Amino acid sequence: GGGIREEAIVPAFDHEALRRRVYSMSPTEVAAQTPQLLRECGDWPNTYTLTKHMGEALFSSLASQHSIPSIVIRPTIITCASSYPSVGWTDTLIGPAGLVLAVAFGVLHVAPGKEELIVDFVPVDYVVNTLLISTLHCASRPPPGRQTPDKSGGEGGGAAPPAGGATL
Repeated sequence: GGGIREEAIVPAFDHEALRRRVYSMSPTEVAAQTPQLLRECGDWPNTYTLTKHMGEALFSSLASQHSIPSIVIRPTIITCASSYPSVGWTDTLIGPAGLVLAVAFGVLHVAPGKEELIVDFVPVDYVVNTLLISTLHCASRPPPGRQTPDKSGGEGGGAAPPAGGATL
């Protein structure tokens, strides 16, 4: 079925050529050609997912070129905290955080929706914890092509992680 794959997605088109093409258009032309561009670039559902893909591809490419361990975190919709710094903490009431707090405080009892759809929120403190642990894990691995010292302090044959880093 659908969904976003939990892996680095290899670009199927030239991102730089697309950027130049779009920058050469007027705002009216961009609006008119957006559906066609989304199809041409891999049938993306919207410009948000396309530009996220482009950013991830650029990030992964640069990290690989410079042998820098890298990781991409793709949380779902981030909302208020589960416990840290305090239950319900948020820095904004715009978007899902306001909705979650309205339900939590009993202000909102019913909202229109489809029973078969999933509302996939993740608390901000879960995302921060994932970022911290993932960064530690990624940083503790040697960059591709570099060896790590063995336990005796000599240059050992420490295994390098696969090129391109990891994606969670």
